Amino acid sequence: MCFEPNPINLALLRLNIKLNGLNNIIAIPKAIADRPSYSEHETALTSAFGKGKRIEVEATTIDHIVSEFGFSSIKIIKVDTEGMDLKVLKGALSTLNKTQYVITEQTTTGIRQILRDNGFQLFTLSPSGYLLGINTRLEGKA
Repeated sequence: MCFEPNPINLALLRLNIKLNGLNNIIAIPKAIADRPSYSEHETALTSAFGKGKRIEVEATTIDHIVSEFGFSSIKIIKVDTEGMDLKVLKGALSTLNKTQYVITEQTTTGIRQILRDNGFQLFTLSPSGYLLGINTRLEGKA
């Protein structure tokens, strides 16, 4: 499952999924945040192509999506959200208890604290500098 609120990026993502025959991926046209909302955003790829108009996007939380789909466990959550990684994790507090791995682009103190508070051991990935969290509460349950 992946999330992309920008219609241009979403079209490219869906094309990539189709071209690569990835039948087990659902692309959801929403942003992920700490609470459901609507807001205006301009994403990086749109700006790169010179079409940088602001668009209104719908946001939901990981906790809401996991509950809606009825997932009992999550293998991995990868977060790279143009500076909103902390808000994404704040909207996933219930889900973190059943998630084995979390990877975030940002490595702020707040992100590290949320992951540690939820039983994750933290590592820095090289060469990206991304943060990897391994849920120590779920060790041996994979």
